[in-house]
Amino acid sequence: MARACRFVFSWLLVAVARAAVAGEDVASFSAAGASSENAANGFDAAQAMTPGSGYWCSAGLQTGEQVVTWTGEVSGAVRAKGIKVQWAYAPGEVKVLAGDSDGNVVEAACWQTTGRSEPAFTQVIMFKRPVRISSLTLAMRSPKPWGYFGIAHTELLTEPYPFMLVSAGAASAEELCVVAKDSQIAAQPCLLAVAAADGREIWTMTTAGEIVSSTGACLATAGGQGSGDVHVLLSACGGRARCDSGHQATWSWDSDGQLRSVGLGGFCLRVTATGASLRGCEGDATETGVFSRVAVPEFDPRVAASARNAAILLEAAAKRQQALLSALEAQAVKCHLPPLLESTLPQAASLSASFALRSAEDGAATAVSYISRALGFQSEEIESLLSRSHALLNSLARKTPA
Repeated sequence: MARACRFVFSWLLVAVARAAVAGEDVASFSAAGASSENAANGFDAAQAMTPGSGYWCSAGLQTGEQVVTWTGEVSGAVRAKGIKVQWAYAPGEVKVLAGDSDGNVVEAACWQTTGRSEPAFTQVIMFKRPVRISSLTLAMRSPKPWGYFGIAHTELLTEPYPFMLVSAGAASAEELCVVAKDSQIAAQPCLLAVAAADGREIWTMTTAGEIVSSTGACLATAGGQGSGDVHVLLSACGGRARCDSGHQATWSWDSDGQLRSVGLGGFCLRVTATGASLRGCEGDATETGVFSRVAVPEFDPRVAASARNAAILLEAAAKRQQALLSALEAQAVKCHLPPLLESTLPQAASLSASFALRSAEDGAATAVSYISRALGFQSEEIESLLSRSHALLNSLARKTPA
C-alpha cells in the first residue's frame, strides 16, 4: 500500500511538472561558465545553452561533498518560475541560486535529490516563488557512480517577458530586428530601431500565445493555407478580434528558437525589409529572414521623452554657441586679430576627422550617431562647432597681450 502511494505521489509530481512546463514561457541563456569543465574535449559550459548533441561535463573526480557549479546569464532580466534541466550526467543533489543585475544572490530552490538512478533524464525544478534574475547557478554535489556532472540543455521557465526578435543572417552585415511601424511589420537594423526610441522593436508573448507589440497590436496571419501565400501582419489582439477578422494570431516557440504559427504548425515567421510571411521551419538559424528572441528590458517611454527634452536643450545651446562664436569672430576682425590662425585649422580638422573615424569603426559611436539623428540633431555638427570654438579661443589667447 505504501509503495502504491509513493508511486501515485511520484506520478502526480511528474504530471504537475509537465503541466507547469507546458503552460510556461521559456528563456535561453546568452552566456555560461562553470567551476569545473572538460573544455579540452569540447564539453565546455556553453554546450548546455542550446539543444543538440553537445553537452557540458565537469572534469570529474568530485568527492561527495564537493560542490560544482554551472552558471548561465540572461541577456535581459526576466522573472523566472523554475528551470528545466536535461541532464547528461545527473548529480545526486542539486540547488538553484538566482542572481540579479545588482549582484544580489538568493536561493531559488534548496538542496534536493534528483531522484533518478539513470545518468540522463529531464528534471523540472520549480522555485519557491518567481524571482527576477539576470543569472542562474546550478550547484551540484553527491556524484553518482559515473563520477561526472553533465548538462545537455537547460532553459528557464518564466513569466512573459519583453524581447526583441533578432537575426544575424549571413546576408546581413549587421543584426536585424523585427519592428512594428505604421501598422506594418518589417526587418530593420537593430541600432536604427533602438535609436528611434519608440519601442518598435520590443514584443511580449501572452499566456494565450499572442505576440504583442509595444503599440498593443498582435502578430497575425492572413491569406492562404500554404507556404508563400500566408502573410503576417499586425491585427487587434484577443479571441473575438481574431474571430471577426479571420486572422490567426497564436504562436509557439520552435525547439531552435524560431516563431511557429500554431494554426499552421509546419510554418515559421520570416521577415524581410519589405514585409513578413510564413515559410517552412526547416531553414537554418543563419538563413536570411529567420529570427529568434533576445530578452530585453521593458519599453519605458519616459526614457525617450527625457532624451528628446535633452536634445531640445542641446540644440538651443548649440544655436547660442554658434551665435557667440560668430560674434567673437566678427569682433576679432575689428581688432585686427585673425579669427582663426592657420596653425589651429589642422587641429580643428583632426578633431572632426577623429570623431568621424570613431563613428565609422566603433559600434557605440555609430549608435550615438543614429540616436542623435533620430532626436533631430547632428552630433558631427556639434563636434565641429566645439572644435572651431576651441581653436578660436586658443588663437585669440596667443595673439592677445597679457
